[in-house]
Amino acid sequence: MAIALDDQFFNGTGIAPELSGILTWPGVVSTPGAATLDNVAAAIARVEAAYASPTAIFISPANWSALRLERDGGATGGYVLQPDASAATRPVVFGVPVFITPHVGTSIVVADMRHVAVGVRDRVTVHYDPYRCSEFDQSAFRVTSRWAIAPLHPAAVQIITTGVEVRAEREKPGAAKK
Repeated sequence: MAIALDDQFFNGTGIAPELSGILTWPGVVSTPGAATLDNVAAAIARVEAAYASPTAIFISPANWSALRLERDGGATGGYVLQPDASAATRPVVFGVPVFITPHVGTSIVVADMRHVAVGVRDRVTVHYDPYRCSEFDQSAFRVTSRWAIAPLHPAAVQIITTGVEVRAEREKPGAAKK
């Protein structure tokens, strides 16, 4: 259920029975750009310009890898993001916690989540039926819940659309490499 909710919270189309996800909210600005620290810093600045303070960065594993691989242009050429062994293990960029999820696709979401309402509109019910699939040595579960998500201040959410392909394509046997 958690995976389905995460997908809906980001990618829902708003057409019943789907939620309206963060990436499809009306009024939320999407800016094209690469997965770079400069673009993340610019998105943070846009959130701050809207009188908000970013509390979360949602990023795909591929885009997170691109940020981690950025190198300093100076004499050392070391990585820009250096993990602090004495700090918590949660990734942080410019003081904002980073949440790595495949559900944002090729986008990076910088948001002040205090301006995003998430609610359960009805209690979660779980129905367990041990007999329905018993001939296959399986049990059936049905989970029912009603959720809603909505931006209270759309400018407090900024999306960077990177265009980085998250899934690697497989080469066809016998295909010539370019």
